[in-house]
Amino acid sequence: MENDQITAKEAFPTLRSQNTPFAGMLQVIPNIQTVGMPLPHRLGNGHITPSLRDTRPLLEVTPAALEQNDLIPTPPPQHVIIGKTGMSWTESISRYERHNRASTFILTALVLLLVTTIVSYMVLSINAQSPIGSLTVLQPKPTASVTITPFRKSAMRTYTIAIVTGQPDSKQEQVSGARTISDRESQSLQVNATGKNTLPATSASGTLTFSNATQTVTIPAGTSFRGRNNITLIINTSVRLLKNGLAVTVGSHANPAGSKGNVPAHYINGNNCYPNCSIGSIFHVQNTAAFAGGHDPQSYVFVQQSDINIAAGRLEASLASTSQAAVKSQIKTDEQTYGSIRCSSSISSSQNAGARVPNIAVSGTENCSAEVYSTQEAQALAVQLLRMDVTTLIGASYVITGDVTAQVSTQPKQINPQGMLSINIAANGTASYQITTTEEDAFAKLIAGKSPADAQALLLKQTGVALATINISGNSTVKLPTDPDQITFEVAS
Repeated sequence: MENDQITAKEAFPTLRSQNTPFAGMLQVIPNIQTVGMPLPHRLGNGHITPSLRDTRPLLEVTPAALEQNDLIPTPPPQHVIIGKTGMSWTESISRYERHNRASTFILTALVLLLVTTIVSYMVLSINAQSPIGSLTVLQPKPTASVTITPFRKSAMRTYTIAIVTGQPDSKQEQVSGARTISDRESQSLQVNATGKNTLPATSASGTLTFSNATQTVTIPAGTSFRGRNNITLIINTSVRLLKNGLAVTVGSHANPAGSKGNVPAHYINGNNCYPNCSIGSIFHVQNTAAFAGGHDPQSYVFVQQSDINIAAGRLEASLASTSQAAVKSQIKTDEQTYGSIRCSSSISSSQNAGARVPNIAVSGTENCSAEVYSTQEAQALAVQLLRMDVTTLIGASYVITGDVTAQVSTQPKQINPQGMLSINIAANGTASYQITTTEEDAFAKLIAGKSPADAQALLLKQTGVALATINISGNSTVKLPTDPDQITFEVAS
């Protein structure tokens, strides 16, 4: 099928002037050439719509045709069906419809792209004197940020704080933390007696009775009378006998000493004479009762004082170690001892020294105690007191920032028998001037519209300001915004 062509002015009769926004658009449209494509039909309102009866194809759109201002009017549609030889009327109509839809889609996409571009420029443009005029981008308002470093001063004070064992009185700067810990331990040992001794033999004792003396005579003490078994009975004191006088009894003992001296009654029973039988007096002597109390030599063991002392020493060493360890185990990690651990012991034994027993039990008891204290609460109180006293020490508007150190500066002293201790705590911290929002508002009004150098000089003259850093953004101006609300502050920590 042969190609017929029409100009752009024929295809688009509504584009009446190059002054319209679409005039320049057509210069970039390439040649539009369709084969067997029906012409659009122009309606009365300026729009175009395809018509199945418009069978004349579009002509090529050339730049030369676009240069003409007046559009060529569209001739009346030719109701001619053009197709390849042998092609039916229905096939030709289908081919025209497909070309018509493709052409309509391309034109619609180009128009939408053009409208989108124009709307975007109009939004960004401030002066819309022409459809596409000179564009000016909206500029943000200038802002300034000011970083202020406030003055900082060191705050230090030493507090004397009482550490008590009972309920503290905060008004008296007292804290709890002192206490007494104690322990009681008991042990016993059984020890053998080491003393050894031998008891000598003892003599049996009794009495001898003298009677029927033929002459008056005095028999001296120590005079012995031998009986059977070579055991003699010896009078202890002298005895005087009268001629034909009464019987006289006198104390006596056996010899040798030992159990053999325990002779029965009448062991001695007969006549004797003193000093001799030729010239002396003759008399009768007898033991009317048995002699008793005679013992043989006997060895034995007994308790020596050293036995008790050695056992006591062993007990005291063991008890002291055990009891002190028990006291130390009660000391917490944050506690210290005031002074040393005090211990007292007592020792007792089941028998005294000299007792004739093979062994004894020695017992011991150890009592240990210590005064301990913790400085944690005292240090915490010192920190709290320094934070409250900072305005007195440095001045108003200053506040302690950061941590406060609290160190024990002296060893504690006991101030009463109940265990109350007195200790000195040195508290040290850094106080910073607190800049309020009211002051920031005043600063903003003060430096609004000033140069950074002038603004910084003004800020450094204000109370509490040690350093000021200014950052301006938003435009290239060298001055701060004239609107104080556009100036923000940050206080450096």
